[in-house]
Amino acid sequence: MWRISRSGSYRMLHYLNSSGSWVKKSTTLSTSRVWTVSNPTSDYVTVRLPGGSGRDLRDSVSLQFSGSGAKTVNTVSMENYLRSVVPAEMPASWPAEALKAQAVAARSYAAKTRSTPLSSSYDICDTTSCQVYKGLATRSGSTRTVNESASTNAAIAGTADQVLYGSTGVALTMFSSSNGGYAAPGGAPYLTAHADPYDGRMRNQAWSVTLSSSKIQSAYPSIGTFTSIQVTDRDGYGPWGGRANTVVIKGVPGRLRSPAGPSSRSSA
Repeated sequence: MWRISRSGSYRMLHYLNSSGSWVKKSTTLSTSRVWTVSNPTSDYVTVRLPGGSGRDLRDSVSLQFSGSGAKTVNTVSMENYLRSVVPAEMPASWPAEALKAQAVAARSYAAKTRSTPLSSSYDICDTTSCQVYKGLATRSGSTRTVNESASTNAAIAGTADQVLYGSTGVALTMFSSSNGGYAAPGGAPYLTAHADPYDGRMRNQAWSVTLSSSKIQSAYPSIGTFTSIQVTDRDGYGPWGGRANTVVIKGVPGRLRSPAGPSSRSSA
């Protein structure tokens, strides 16, 4: 097992010896450059995470400096990337044509994001803020769970290199599991606000969240003792006047005007 860590503006390489201690390894590599790790005997690298769990990540992995810290970055081909994303964003048991549509949407979203990277050290994140990416497999103790599926791999292969185009290039194909019955505008000519008649056909769609006064006070301590909350502006798209744009939270002795617009997207 090997470890690359940051030390100031340099990278340090260590290996785990037989007694369980990390030992620094001297190297002729430039410690100011990015080191890329791949596995010559397989197509993935196992990355150990805090707490002892792990991920098997295809292609290669590197430690990229980010501000005063560093991030683990997986450099992976588009099609290998999709092999993890598609089954994470849509159940692999769904019909083949649905999986193909998801593959095209996921590929388009990644291609569009890659053209305007989120960071100087990586293109796209691996959470619901972008698209869920778990890698080839996850490890917990002696248990290894493969995250890919034959059905989604077939859908990806069946749509190889296909993306959706808009009027200005590859489309930003945002998607969600539910939009509440009305899609909000997405900042592009093809992402218009419109009613979604299919949203109401979802099963088990209702959900609720209960917030105590103490949680609200803890989140917004400047208001003092919480007294009320009021939506003062909505976007006008859908039931009840649409999604909340502005919320006023009142308390004694203060009040807080908080923007509460919808996030850019959520994962399926």
